[in-house]
Amino acid sequence: MISIFKKKFRKKQLKCFISVGAGINQLPLIIAGKEAGFHVIGIDQSTSSPGLQISDIKIQESIFNYEDIYKTFEEMLIDGKIHAVLTRSYGEAIRTTAFLCEKLFIDYFPYLRVDDFINKKRMKTVFQQNNIPTPSFNTFTPKSKKNNNFPCIVKPFSGHAKLNVKLINNEKEFKEYIKLNPEIDSLLIEEYIAGDEIIALGLVSSGKFSMYSLSDKEHTPPPYFVDVKHVSPSKFQDRWDEIEDIGQKIAQAFEITSSPLLFEIRIDKNGKLFVIEAAPEFGGEHIADIMIPEMLKTNIMKNAIKSMADANCSGNLNDVKNDNHTHFIKLTNLLFSRFKNPSKHVVIKYI
Repeated sequence: MISIFKKKFRKKQLKCFISVGAGINQLPLIIAGKEAGFHVIGIDQSTSSPGLQISDIKIQESIFNYEDIYKTFEEMLIDGKIHAVLTRSYGEAIRTTAFLCEKLFIDYFPYLRVDDFINKKRMKTVFQQNNIPTPSFNTFTPKSKKNNNFPCIVKPFSGHAKLNVKLINNEKEFKEYIKLNPEIDSLLIEEYIAGDEIIALGLVSSGKFSMYSLSDKEHTPPPYFVDVKHVSPSKFQDRWDEIEDIGQKIAQAFEITSSPLLFEIRIDKNGKLFVIEAAPEFGGEHIADIMIPEMLKTNIMKNAIKSMADANCSGNLNDVKNDNHTHFIKLTNLLFSRFKNPSKHVVIKYI
């Protein structure tokens, strides 16, 4: 059942922003929307969600039910216009965001391309078709022949946060993995790239990718890859332009017009870059809400909302503060000395 509660009536036409999801992890995005001057419409199944408590308009609905959510908007009388729709979440929340953007004529990326992100096999195929460097791969089903390309990374076609992702060294370990995960009927078998791992995060605005941060990722030893900490600036900061170009290729390959973009890269012993995964999201590693504000004195979530809404921001940064004064910057100008060589060192450690 859908319920809508409005705080108060305003005569002035509203500039609205939709947050798909209103749980605790969505709070930084909702707060960013309010600070950017938008009337926030929060959507969440739970009326006790902290984001709903501070949203101007509250919609109680599962974020998976995108058609019902859109029907609610058709029936609502909002004295204003919805300028932007974003989520801090992943997976099906991305699907709902894309659906709403398409119905509301807001630039994001095509709804029909959502599964190219959610399904890892489809994602890898897009990488290969667009000359985006990525580890070689094949697929496994119960009818497949034995896999003999060890070591390899085994992962389900869909999933998040490294769930059921494991390094497999031999046929015995592979059989044990299949036995322990009988519910998984198809797998992506990916070449294992030994080396360093980095995270790139930026914004796509009007189809152009601008990178905000590079951070080194440290995780638990194999066979599992649980995040331990993120460190920025990256020791690969000198590869900034090359990695930003890869981000631009990803944006074009997936037809992204306006969205955050996060991607993971492995760097082998010869310095070759391999894209592991990409997602149109801010990520959950506190890079967007802690690391970037601490290093660059800017709010990437606020900038993403403004960029999507085209609210006096061409994607990008304004009010990037230095020690003694404020610079007003657009990323389309080659400003990036502060981005490529930030003066502050930030470590996010997971306990």
